Amino acid sequence: MSIDTAIAELNTNILALVAALKVTGENQERLIAGQGAAIAKVEAPKRTRRTKEEIAADDAAAAATGTASTTEADTGAKARTVSDEELRAIAPKYLNGTVDDATKKREFMQSMMAELGTSKLCGPESKLDADARLRAAFYLERKAEGLPVDFSAEYDFNGDPTQPGSEPAEDDFGV
Repeated sequence: MSIDTAIAELNTNILALVAALKVTGENQERLIAGQGAAIAKVEAPKRTRRTKEEIAADDAAAAATGTASTTEADTGAKARTVSDEELRAIAPKYLNGTVDDATKKREFMQSMMAELGTSKLCGPESKLDADARLRAAFYLERKAEGLPVDFSAEYDFNGDPTQPGSEPAEDDFGV
């Protein structure tokens, strides 16, 4: 091999290496940009709602000081409504997710529909009113998050599905 041939081969290898480094640099820039977006998404504050107890405590404190507090009712915020179409979009999030196995999903769906008093979740056969559709959506969103659902617990169905449920109040008979 002559020196001229070796130099030409070396130049070709150097150009190939420079091209490979350029592609690697572009990939790293995209990776860093995506990483920044992912970190921003993870670190973004989660939307939280005040519980009924927090609202009541704020109202009591406001009454004691003579100032008014702002609640959802004061601001004109309406209760969440869930249509059949929205329920059809929410159900697959739990049913297609990996939180529970198929048997547990089927058992939960059967117990939820029994709790709601229907044999069909959506469609004209379901006969769910607006309140029952809201509860069904809440239960499904809660299960999709991997949280347990206690049908006897008191939840704010307009609130965040990850909220803790409170124990149901005892009746006057202590039962």
